Amino acid sequence: MNSSIDYYWGAEDTSVHFCEEKYIISPVVAEYYNTLSSLYYIVVGILFLNTRISNLGRSLVVVGIGAFLLHMTMRYYAQMLDESAMLVISFDAVRHIKKNTFSRWLIFPILILYIFLHNYFIYFFIIFALFQIYMAHVGLQTCRSGSYQKVFIIGYIVFFCLGTICWLTDQFLCESVQGYQMHAWWHFFTSLAIGSGFLVFII
Repeated sequence: MNSSIDYYWGAEDTSVHFCEEKYIISPVVAEYYNTLSSLYYIVVGILFLNTRISNLGRSLVVVGIGAFLLHMTMRYYAQMLDESAMLVISFDAVRHIKKNTFSRWLIFPILILYIFLHNYFIYFFIIFALFQIYMAHVGLQTCRSGSYQKVFIIGYIVFFCLGTICWLTDQFLCESVQGYQMHAWWHFFTSLAIGSGFLVFII
C-alpha cells in the first residue's frame, strides 16, 4: 500500500475496504469506477422526486452523494455520511410499508449508536441487512399474488441478491475479480433493486 502522502484526500481510514485499486485513473479520485457508479443512486432518486414518495427520492440522492464521496476519498467521514443515509432511507421505507405506524424519531437512537460504533462495520451491516430482509418479507406477505406490486417486490429481492453476490465477491475474492469492478456492479444492481422497490409505493 502506498504511504499516506500518495493519497490526495489523506490515508484511507474507512472501516470497510474495497477491491478496486486506488488512484489509478485519477490523482484525485481514490476509486474511479466505484465513484462513478455511485451516480446510479442519484439518477434513480431524481426519477422519484415528483412522486408521492419524494422524501425517499431525496434520501436516495443523499445516499448517492455519500457513496460518491466515500469512494472518491476513502475517508471515514464520507463513509459515515454514506452509511447513515442508507440507514435513514431503509428506516423511512419501512415506515412507508407500515403506513407510518411508528414515529420517525426512532431513527435517532439507531443513528446515535451508529455514530459511536462507526468503526465497527458489522453494526451497520447487521442493521442494514435486517431492514432489507424485513421489507422483503413484509412485501411478499402483503402484496397480492400476480399483482404488479408483487412483481416489483420480487424484482427488488432478485436485484438485491445479485448486488449482494457482487459485494461479497468484491470483499472475499478480490484477487480473482479485481478487474471486474464488482462493487460498481453492487451499485448498479442495488439501484435497480431500490427503483423496483420504490415502484411498489406508487402503483
